[in-house]
Amino acid sequence: MDETNDLRRRLNELERLRRQELEELEVLRRSEEKFRNIYENMQDIYYEVDIEGKILEITPSVEKITGYRRRELLGTLVSDLYLDQRKRGELLEHIRETGRLSDYEIAMRGKEGQPIIFSINSILVRDEQGAPRGIVGSMKDISKRKEMEAALEKSQRELEKLVEQRTRELTIKNQQLIRETAEHREAKEKYRSILENMAEGYYEVDLAGNLTFFNNALAVMLGYTADELQGMNNRQSLDKETARKVFNAYNEVYRTGIPSKHVDWNLFRKDGARIYVETSVSLIRDSKGNPIGFRGIMLDVTERKEMEEEIRQLAITDPLTGLYNRRGFLTLVEQQLRISERSERQLLLVYLDLDDMKPINDSLGHAKGDEALIETAQILREVFRKADIIARMGGDEFAVLVMEAEPVAAAMIEDRLEARIANHNTRPGRDYFLSMSTGMVFYDPRSPLSIDVWLSEADSRMYRHKREKKKKNKLKE
Repeated sequence: MDETNDLRRRLNELERLRRQELEELEVLRRSEEKFRNIYENMQDIYYEVDIEGKILEITPSVEKITGYRRRELLGTLVSDLYLDQRKRGELLEHIRETGRLSDYEIAMRGKEGQPIIFSINSILVRDEQGAPRGIVGSMKDISKRKEMEAALEKSQRELEKLVEQRTRELTIKNQQLIRETAEHREAKEKYRSILENMAEGYYEVDLAGNLTFFNNALAVMLGYTADELQGMNNRQSLDKETARKVFNAYNEVYRTGIPSKHVDWNLFRKDGARIYVETSVSLIRDSKGNPIGFRGIMLDVTERKEMEEEIRQLAITDPLTGLYNRRGFLTLVEQQLRISERSERQLLLVYLDLDDMKPINDSLGHAKGDEALIETAQILREVFRKADIIARMGGDEFAVLVMEAEPVAAAMIEDRLEARIANHNTRPGRDYFLSMSTGMVFYDPRSPLSIDVWLSEADSRMYRHKREKKKKNKLKE
């Protein structure tokens, strides 16, 4: 009887241990799933090398970015990819002295020989005796970014199958459970290292949009401490328009279960500064498959947005006068012609030429000629409304598209223009006088014509005006 009771107690204890191990494995499985998602979704390259620089581990993202197969690189020296071989000694010396490498830029060679610029973040790994054992870190392609989402679903399915298989085997293989538990712990530490080394912000929110998990890069990006950010609702850093876009993105992912990639959002940092981010969104589910939140990676693209806007402005703006250039003017006129045809609204094209520009350049110099062009632009801003489109078409020729033009507009514009020119010419200290010839043509949407024809007619009228002025001046003489 005592032996039976003793055996029963031992069986109960074994069953309790088995349940405890099952629960621990489930926790580890969820953690591995979280970090595996990060690992597979990151756009940077994570790598591990020994102290000699031999590649021991490298993420699949290297294939998309460099063109090399991952298997080609395993076992090779990372320094073989350097465009400047002298960098190897410099890098090793620096990381041995400081134990880490932060935001170090280096040029590497792709499969086809193309240069690729990387920003490297690395740390020195030591063995139990404190001797250098190798280097782990991440490389960001700052010349071109590639997507990794194509491999995400396949890896996710394989991981889920692996976890299911191990869970089934758990009930009859306790020894295997111990080994797998150790492997999962190692994987968790590996992905945690990746998470803290990546430059992108990683976030997880619940279904209400409250932050539940994030990395340090996200806190730095938004300017908050980790304590301030924990539990904060994402609406706190959004304007109304962006809040609507965020809601729509989350709603679409929740409804379809399909991850969303490269969503552009505007955010406010703690200090009030606006930043532009490119974000991915995917659904988080619990062990039963129920949606419980969202996760994604956030990349600050404020340098890029500002440069794109600057480039766009340079493409359509005259650098001397600040007016639209010919390209910008023709683009906007095309838009207004389409609107005019739909609304049956008349437009007026005014073509202007600055008289006697050559004598100003020849006698006073090109600096004075530029001054005359700038002053002409100022006069046109004073004469026309903000809604009108004013441009320098090239040289000393200007054009204005007048919106909502009435039949009497031409005469009124001519009077205002002459008055403003006269006002400028009476200012003291002048060493040249301004005069302009004009040609005006209305656009009737009931009888549409092309921009080229319209401009040609206005240009002809302008030269007719210029000839009439010269005749009058000769008669006066």
